[in-house]
Amino acid sequence: MDLSIVSPVYMSASTVLPLVQELTTVLGEQGLGCYEIILVDDGSSDQSWQQMVIASERYPHVLAIRLSRNFGQHNAIAAGLDRSTGDVVVVMDCDLQDRPAEVPHLVAKLRAEPHAECVLAVRANRQDLFLKRISSTVFYLLLRLLTGVHLDSRIANFGAYSAKMVKVINSLREPDRSFPFFVHWVGFEKAYLEVQHAPRHSGRSSYSFYALMKLAVNVGMGVSDRPMRLVMGVGAILCATAFFFGVGLLFRYAAGQVSEPGYASIILSLWFFSGIIVLLLGFVGLYVGKIYLATKQRPIYVVNERLKDDL
Repeated sequence: MDLSIVSPVYMSASTVLPLVQELTTVLGEQGLGCYEIILVDDGSSDQSWQQMVIASERYPHVLAIRLSRNFGQHNAIAAGLDRSTGDVVVVMDCDLQDRPAEVPHLVAKLRAEPHAECVLAVRANRQDLFLKRISSTVFYLLLRLLTGVHLDSRIANFGAYSAKMVKVINSLREPDRSFPFFVHWVGFEKAYLEVQHAPRHSGRSSYSFYALMKLAVNVGMGVSDRPMRLVMGVGAILCATAFFFGVGLLFRYAAGQVSEPGYASIILSLWFFSGIIVLLLGFVGLYVGKIYLATKQRPIYVVNERLKDDL
């Protein structure tokens, strides 16, 4: 297989057929050879799967995979990557904001770059709503804080990846997944291509502000010990502050500026530092919980149904 296109689908019944139609037209016009389009339904409750079945029946190169429930976008991408057989794999969203017309350009640039193992799409003039852009910016800032890795907010999943890179990414089976982070982590030389970002075809993003923040925390704690180091730093700063405050209070007492002990200050200090201890224990508990879940070695997704598995 020359080319595999992987697209996770969630609550996007109205975009499935337009996506497949546009990809088929573009790839046919560019003569990109033998290709497959892998659609992964991530537990949608609308008519997305029914539309994927229609697409699979209408187009011989479409493979539809249905997960047993909603495992998350990045787990759905993993399901598609596991099934992909192309020498080049393109990952793109199904909402048509990742324009099918850009796929040949990404593939051509990857094949023209002798040392690059992927070409990442840099979204120029993002067409998202204002609140979506703000929440996305906060997400990447939080992810950078928790992991120490600088990820460009203009770059998401859209890109062309070599089979070599996909094979390495497929070997990473941890449950807290972030495809862009894995692309960064595995290394390899990367190339970049600025692409046009399209307005959303219909509906709205399934990532709310809360969902994005939750994803950032899960990924940050799942791939790095930096959150614990940050909390330890906060604890050290508080201890140093308390020490210097205590020294200053001692000098004030020696100078006769403190007439009697302050009951309120003692109670406030107890509550404050007790809260810090509980916070530290909470972080430790979260890490222990993640270790516990990792030792179970559960699959990162479960396939409920697969159409045309013989492609």
